Amino acid sequence: MPIDRLAPETIRAILQGGPRPSTAYDLARLYLRISKPDEAVVKLKAIKTPQPGDEQIRLIIERWASKQATPADAIHVAGLLYQGHDDADVAERVCIDATARFPQAPDPHLCAGQIAMARDQLVVAMREFEAARQLQPGNREIWQQLAGLWERRLFALVSDETLDVGQLEPQLQKVEAFHAAAQKQFPGEALKPTLAGALFAVGRGYYNVGHIDKAMEYFDRSVATEPSAMVLEQMGQIRLKKGEAKEALALFERAVALPKSEKGDELVWRAKLGRERADAHELLGDKDAIETARKAALADWDTL
Repeated sequence: MPIDRLAPETIRAILQGGPRPSTAYDLARLYLRISKPDEAVVKLKAIKTPQPGDEQIRLIIERWASKQATPADAIHVAGLLYQGHDDADVAERVCIDATARFPQAPDPHLCAGQIAMARDQLVVAMREFEAARQLQPGNREIWQQLAGLWERRLFALVSDETLDVGQLEPQLQKVEAFHAAAQKQFPGEALKPTLAGALFAVGRGYYNVGHIDKAMEYFDRSVATEPSAMVLEQMGQIRLKKGEAKEALALFERAVALPKSEKGDELVWRAKLGRERADAHELLGDKDAIETARKAALADWDTL
């Protein structure tokens, strides 16, 4: 098999079949961690008793270190380091090195962004995906990755015990501007995830600090953008706590009726919301409805 088509998984299988750990792999990750692939090649060539797979590793690193290297060569090296090893940081370093070496190529930025995202380095991931978006603005997948990262960043912000509620709306304005730019780039075709998740996150932030009316405002906006069982349930719980059983029941019923992506999800939500519907019926004093809702919920939980 030509070396440029040799998958990292194949090399890994060869390495794992060797009688002892691969010196070539250990040397490669050591020198790549400090961005010195050329020195790695020198050390790899000096190995006197190579193990199975060592030669393939040397050729991969040699290609990345050469003047003829391409972005794909860097990603090949990163794949070898990332999959199945505790060397994601080195893989990310290789991709970042490639962004400097190939400043007009989006793929190294995408590589670095994907690894950073998997490592929960949200700021780094956003920086890399944004750089890729600037280089390839027509790539919808990049926009969607960024939409997901903006949403994750907002949820991380509202989960912080030291949340400054004053940060919520300025952050949301940035997300809204991003989605507005996406609408111009892809008219009539909303990104996934939509703005609904970001609006829910802001609502959760206000809810966590006790600003219930403000929270409901953003929950309403979230549902208007894209209905979600999670948001409708949260709204129903708030209405129930305020003694507004009729309004709460309508929200729970709406959450149950929403189409779910999988049959299992449908059952989970039906069971979960069945109990909450029973609580609403109890507040309304409807004994028959209470019994029916609770029996149905118990049956769904038994099935689960």
